[in-house]
Amino acid sequence: MKNLDAFQIRDYVRERYGALAEQDDASARSGCGCGDSASGGCCSASAPAKPSACCVADATVDLIISNCVINLSPEKAQVFREAFRVLKPGGRLAISDVVATKPVPPALREKLQAIGACVAGAALISDLKAMLQDAGFGRIEIQPRNSSRQTIAQWTEDAGVADFVVSAYLTAYKPERP
Repeated sequence: MKNLDAFQIRDYVRERYGALAEQDDASARSGCGCGDSASGGCCSASAPAKPSACCVADATVDLIISNCVINLSPEKAQVFREAFRVLKPGGRLAISDVVATKPVPPALREKLQAIGACVAGAALISDLKAMLQDAGFGRIEIQPRNSSRQTIAQWTEDAGVADFVVSAYLTAYKPERP
């Protein structure tokens, strides 16, 4: 399955696993007004969902996978709280993202190229762990990949960005019991 985009992977999962790959709309969106186009529910194109108005019901998801997206959010803690909310007990969060190994200088955080290259929004590993813990997650593992520095150095005109950030695998679990 090398070099497939997200839509190709989605279609592959649907074909292979059928109903297991998708949630029933009625259960996944219960109580949020989604799918109610007459009322402009939160899932309509004219009224995009806000993190606090997510269209996924509580405790309905087994696994959340994210690839280099969360660092783009200025509200990372809210993203983790919402992920925790929708995961079933024992559910897993599996993320590949760019993380800061030391504070990213303010001048670098303000560069548009660094923002677009997923460097400027990188949070410190210790801050990410604290956000995940505060959201309620347990069994948190953050595995920085120092081998990614060479690739990251090519993402902006400033090769020094690799002194501050690396790619990492983040895994966290929602406890089986509160």
